[in-house]
Amino acid sequence: GQALHGDGYVVTAMDAETFGHHIPGWHQQFLAECFRLLAEHRNAVMIATLSELLAGFPGGQEVVPRASSWSSTLEGLAQKNPYPLWKDPANRIHQLQWQHTETSVELIHHAMRWTESEESRKFFNIARNLQDAALHSCQYWWASRSPMWDINLVHRGLLLQREVVLNACKALRASRASPEAKREGELPKASSDRLYQQTVEELLS
Repeated sequence: GQALHGDGYVVTAMDAETFGHHIPGWHQQFLAECFRLLAEHRNAVMIATLSELLAGFPGGQEVVPRASSWSSTLEGLAQKNPYPLWKDPANRIHQLQWQHTETSVELIHHAMRWTESEESRKFFNIARNLQDAALHSCQYWWASRSPMWDINLVHRGLLLQREVVLNACKALRASRASPEAKREGELPKASSDRLYQQTVEELLS
């Protein structure tokens, strides 16, 4: 390519699993070689984090990035499908997964409003801690059929979300919430039960 004149920077971002897992030996063939070259040219190249780069530039106009990912295509963006591997509107399992995800988040927020006793707080904390793991992106990726498809990894993500629902429901029932508030929490639980069965049927079809 054309030589650069003056200072510049290159942003790199890669999954750690790429090195040695997806591409055997690449941690030596690529990563180690990169670090060797950086050490050899340490007077000309400086490694910096994004935070360090941002600190060196003045603030500018705010820009709202376009919804997209490394898997986006111009055709997909035109069809309002920026996340085809994770949230494809035409993918029935994606639809069910996201409905279940939103249901579990709704229940977490509802239970949080009524967590006051020691017992309810214990189960709410379990639910909240599980929620972070339950939102992992792989469960949607493995449901994309593009060509990634693994019913067990999709089901495992669903089970994590079900644990969130279980503990959030227990937190709510153990709380001093009004009967009306407790009944309100039963609605997302019923939705979770229904969505789970529908998703399993789709996985088995």
